[in-house]
Amino acid sequence: MPSKNRIYQHPVLRNGSTDYADGSTFESIFSVAISEITSKDTVEVSYVLQVRNMYLLKLVENKKAGLFLSFYSSETLFKKLIKIENLQGRLQLPKGAVLGNLEIEPFIIAVTSISDFLPNGLNEEYGAIKFEIEAGATLAVGEREVFPISFSRRSFQDLIRVQTSMELDKNEYEISLASNIITINMGTNVRQAWELMSSDPNFRPFLFISIYKDTFVEALSALVSGDDVEEFAWARKLKETFEKVGLNITDESDFTKLNRAVLRLLGKKGIEQVIADVN
Repeated sequence: MPSKNRIYQHPVLRNGSTDYADGSTFESIFSVAISEITSKDTVEVSYVLQVRNMYLLKLVENKKAGLFLSFYSSETLFKKLIKIENLQGRLQLPKGAVLGNLEIEPFIIAVTSISDFLPNGLNEEYGAIKFEIEAGATLAVGEREVFPISFSRRSFQDLIRVQTSMELDKNEYEISLASNIITINMGTNVRQAWELMSSDPNFRPFLFISIYKDTFVEALSALVSGDDVEEFAWARKLKETFEKVGLNITDESDFTKLNRAVLRLLGKKGIEQVIADVN
């Protein structure tokens, strides 16, 4: 993915750079909202870009360069560079891709090699130097903007991500609670079992009496013990979930009580669903 802070071997239009001396700019306006039409877990981004440099605009119009938007959400590890066709428009990010902060940054990137690159408005220190630009080279970088994203109705399951860990035994998994998203690191066998159970309705209830159950117990234990996790998104959602079903978590202080509370919470999706499937 392009980087604004790297050192370029050719002129790049960006704030804080003296490559252009004629007032050329690359500006953007973004607005971010949670979709009310498709899915409440989908983020919708509207954008308006403005390029004040005719040379770069011509490169875009002639398909030698393209307009791109870079998206990054650290909580979900979502990272994507999307090519857009117009200076103004709207797009949707994949369902569940974003939580916490969403970073958006616009770019103009060469999509073909460009010979004799000599934009108008360059600083006179470049003289009449013509540059050979390779496909994929950054030609302009806009300002990065950061938007906080919160899904008030997001399910607890959506606040869990899984990762395969080659450091764990193939039959082990461990739970990390140190961010807005709960991360379950899985050995290879566990990850394979997870994929099977999560994708097949006949096996899905077993997630709620195994990995989900362990995850809820550990998360609830951290929440009631005062481990400074109250402000994480998963913690707020977990507390809200228990309150909705009338379970008071403040008095649940030992493992047995925590385990019983979680079993009651997950009963309909776990044990009861297994019995229903058999009957």
